[in-house]
Amino acid sequence: MFSSFSNKIIIYALTVSCGVLYTSSFSPIDFKFGMFLSLIIFHIILLKGHRKDNILLSYIFGLSVFGSGVSWIYNSIYNYAIQDIIISFSLTILFVLLISLLFIPIGYFLNKDSKINYPLFPIMLPTIWVVLEFIRSNIFGGFPWLLVGTSQINTFFDYLYPLYGTKFVSFIIIYISIIFSFLFVRPRYLYIHVSLICLFLFLSLFLNLNNVIVSNKLIRIGVIQPNIDISLKYDNEKIDIIKQKYRQLLSNKTDEELIIFPETAIPIIYNYDKDFYRKIISKYNVEILSGIFRQDSDGKIYNSMVLINDFEQYYDKRQLVPFGEYTPFSNIFKPISDVLNIPMSNLSHGSPNQSDIKLLDINIYPIICYEAAYPNLLKLDYNKYGFIVNVSNDGWFGDSLAPYQHLQIAQSRALETGYPIIRSANTGITAIINSNGKIIDSLAFNTEGYIHTSIKPVKGNTFYMYFGDYPVLMLLFSLTLLHTFYLRRHG
Repeated sequence: MFSSFSNKIIIYALTVSCGVLYTSSFSPIDFKFGMFLSLIIFHIILLKGHRKDNILLSYIFGLSVFGSGVSWIYNSIYNYAIQDIIISFSLTILFVLLISLLFIPIGYFLNKDSKINYPLFPIMLPTIWVVLEFIRSNIFGGFPWLLVGTSQINTFFDYLYPLYGTKFVSFIIIYISIIFSFLFVRPRYLYIHVSLICLFLFLSLFLNLNNVIVSNKLIRIGVIQPNIDISLKYDNEKIDIIKQKYRQLLSNKTDEELIIFPETAIPIIYNYDKDFYRKIISKYNVEILSGIFRQDSDGKIYNSMVLINDFEQYYDKRQLVPFGEYTPFSNIFKPISDVLNIPMSNLSHGSPNQSDIKLLDINIYPIICYEAAYPNLLKLDYNKYGFIVNVSNDGWFGDSLAPYQHLQIAQSRALETGYPIIRSANTGITAIINSNGKIIDSLAFNTEGYIHTSIKPVKGNTFYMYFGDYPVLMLLFSLTLLHTFYLRRHG
């Protein structure tokens, strides 16, 4: 395949194109079939190349995926941290270079030197892919962005999310793709895999393992998107301007019982400025759920959410953004954090065991910004009616792909849980997401506005929320053991 320089250039160009096509399957482009095309073509390329060449090709593919898909990291570093083009670009490149390394095992495993003509081989590739997605989602705080399964929201595969979760959807999509790729090399046993996946998808259509029940009670909610620029938001001299913006938007209120403000709505410590919220409650006879910074008795500062009525209920963010809200392995990486100099970047992690926020007899399940990418953080009480609230501030990423990708991730949580999600984002995209992952109302990015909505809380759990990713992990472990056992027996 690499017999000439021109062939190499063509293969490299195709690989880069596959990476860009991969990214195009996510919001806002939403070319769903692009994921299949990307994976099929990429796998065909690997099937025709030698291992040493494919290691490089897999790395190039990863560079293309993340270079095109998370370029918004540069926006946040340059616009709101360092404001130095060279350093911002260098740090973005460094991140892409490092995270792309996780694609290398794919090329190591899939190549013309591999023994592909044995029964388990086609199913081992999705196993490796998904193991790598698990690693990427958890190492150094995790980066569960651009997972294969997330791209297929609002497709035929929607029914799989509440059963098995996003990472299993990744497994299925990759499995289907490798089957199509293998048609070009005609390995033995392929008919077994075609039959297996068709039977599985068909039987899953009739599984009724979810017991989510919808309440008859309607809760009237107002959701605010103030569209406050980050540069303004962290200027203490502009706090009064920010407050006035919220007062203006609140003039849209009608009969709502609850008003939701975005993440860190007023960017000062809540402990020292409660009057602003209390006056709103008194004036409008309403309860407020807002993102805030709060300080505890030990002086620790948290990125939190507070429900304010007759008393206050807090939730502290558990999954902080590495280098944005805290510094992992601070003894090693503190110099990087010092260079970035991001406001409020030394926050404390919230306790893993926090009480639910309760609105009368309804549970509110809070997730703050980046936490939407971690389904394991949602511990739903299946005996109580409730809904999910996601507050965010995607203004850090500017007018980029990030706000759209972030919203798509929230949609996957709605599908997995079977719970509606109310999303309030500072600059957008604020949205009302129903339990089927569909957006029923939203505000465009970089606009200000107010959404009037009514939702019916739900209770119960989907099969996925009962068991989480454990069935998928058991599947991956079992397949790995079978693969190892087979190779030891048959060489």
